[in-house]
Amino acid sequence: MSDAAPPSAAMTEPTPTSTVAAGSPAPSERTPIPELVTQALSDASSLVRLEIELAKTELAEQAKQGAAGMALFIVAAVLAGTAWLLLSFAAVYGLARVVPVWAAFLIVAGVYLLLGALLVLIGRSRLQKVRGPERARHQLDLTKQALAPKP
Repeated sequence: MSDAAPPSAAMTEPTPTSTVAAGSPAPSERTPIPELVTQALSDASSLVRLEIELAKTELAEQAKQGAAGMALFIVAAVLAGTAWLLLSFAAVYGLARVVPVWAAFLIVAGVYLLLGALLVLIGRSRLQKVRGPERARHQLDLTKQALAPKP
């Protein structure tokens, strides 16, 4: 004998609640609107929280990469400074073949002072050309005029 249900039980006519799409509750089981709104707000809050956490994680990873890059720049600057110092001594000892060593040091130091003074003058002239955000200032003045009360 078979344990299967009789064919009449398996082939029943659809009831009004059985025609509802799969996955959605039957009309008697529908969730109230306030509960749906609460759930939507909770989901939105969770989504924002997760997006903030993702942004934090990405920023932390990029900060680590940036720190590694800055460390490499610092090492490069130290090496360049060392090379500059060694090249300065090479220039002094090269000049020392034609002038006394003390004069060679003074010549190299004088060249550096002249280069430094030249760079200061160039930098000062460029800074004097900086006027600030002129377009933004102009736009702010226009906005003030537009919002000012008319007599």
